[in-house]
Amino acid sequence: MDTFSVAPDVYGIELAFEGTIVAYLLDDERPTVIETGVAAASETLLDGIREAGVDPMAVEHVVLGHAHLDHSGGAQALVDAAPDATVYLHESMTKWLTNPGRFDRLVESSREALAEAFPEVGAPDGPLPAERVQAVPDSGTEIDTGDRTLEIVHTPGHSPDHVSVWDPEAGLLFANEALGRYYPAADTWVPPTTLPKFDFDQVAASMDRLAAFDAEMLVLSHVGVRPDVDRAFERARDRLATFRERVPELYAANDEDLAATREAVGEELVALQPEYSAREHETQSRMATDCVLNSLELR
Repeated sequence: MDTFSVAPDVYGIELAFEGTIVAYLLDDERPTVIETGVAAASETLLDGIREAGVDPMAVEHVVLGHAHLDHSGGAQALVDAAPDATVYLHESMTKWLTNPGRFDRLVESSREALAEAFPEVGAPDGPLPAERVQAVPDSGTEIDTGDRTLEIVHTPGHSPDHVSVWDPEAGLLFANEALGRYYPAADTWVPPTTLPKFDFDQVAASMDRLAAFDAEMLVLSHVGVRPDVDRAFERARDRLATFRERVPELYAANDEDLAATREAVGEELVALQPEYSAREHETQSRMATDCVLNSLELR
């Protein structure tokens, strides 16, 4: 586990998938965790909070970027450890994380989407207690953490429920997965593709909304901290446009053979090897191919 400093009293905690998932802790009067990572790394999250000098029991606010299990899976263990914590989640997904039947369907959907990678994600033991969850409307909300007032901003595209967090006091923009996935070892971006409701136009609009905050530092769930904020937005936008154009072209060039297209997308666009494992490379190649084609209604 690697716990690192982002800014004064702000820490990142590396979790699963070769360090490509990060949760963030704001050590304020009312400690706040942004993102919780996967259920399989719940103990790593709690240990990271302790390593940063905070007792998990003291955490009062937990913000989930969205309901996907690589972002929300650790919430249950954190809520169990922090009896006064409130979980903030977009209103469209609160029932999916609190209703047993819907929660089970969410887990099965993740199991299907992640395939062989699912064991490293894992499933929480059950849904969150409804009384511990605060619904975030489209208009957003604010959280008072003591020295800070955080703004939760609705930024759909990766998923309809995606939210980001703006810390105006520190100039930190927790974009979560709104811009996509940055792979520092390969210095490359993969757009925030996901099944079934990835939306190109909403992703672009959310990027524009976030860029308007004029942040001093961009903080990503996948993964890390970017002080070159303008450059990060430029590259994320460029990669979004490139995938939108090239994936359909590669699909046509490979006679609409899905497996061949995934391989071509991986080689030309994703290109995570040798810096990352074959599994991570293949997972992102499959997700990017399938999600782009699905979003453009080509399959």
